[in-house]
Amino acid sequence: MGVLDIAAHVAGAIVVALALGFLPRNARFHAAHEGHRMVLRYGTPVRVFWWLLLCAVLVGWYVGVQKSNEGPVSQWIVLEGFAVVMLPLFLEFFLVRIEFDDHAIYTRSPWRSPRRIPWSEITSYSFSRANRWHIFRTRSMGAVRLSVFLSGIGSFMAEAKRRQLVGICLPDTVDPRGSKGK
Repeated sequence: MGVLDIAAHVAGAIVVALALGFLPRNARFHAAHEGHRMVLRYGTPVRVFWWLLLCAVLVGWYVGVQKSNEGPVSQWIVLEGFAVVMLPLFLEFFLVRIEFDDHAIYTRSPWRSPRRIPWSEITSYSFSRANRWHIFRTRSMGAVRLSVFLSGIGSFMAEAKRRQLVGICLPDTVDPRGSKGK
């Protein structure tokens, strides 16, 4: 691996790190209204990031095939490895949808069946700095994990606070999008 290859890898890592810092700040704070429900979903910047990442992976794979002396089999293995990473991101960014209203939280995700969770089911809150998720645990319906990349997270957190879940919810000193606040 030459100096230019190392520089390309470092530049790619820097671009991805900057994008991951930039994307939560571009998520809309307020949830979209659809009927009587508020809707959280991954917005356009996150979805565009996925497509750009896919293009970068495919271009990198193509260049690797052109420069490789190892044959197409090893390059297909590399492409399949990237697919293992890209497919879950696609499912998350394009198929996850969280809705809420005065009565409940409604989740739709490729990871489990749809749920209707009454607000009264929420028993605890935590925030994972490593995964950048707000985690609401329930009595009997599992956990609801809300990524800081979701547009509308601010509206959801405001509703949780309005419901006097302050003792188990986000402290006033942390921004709902995962960065330190006041």
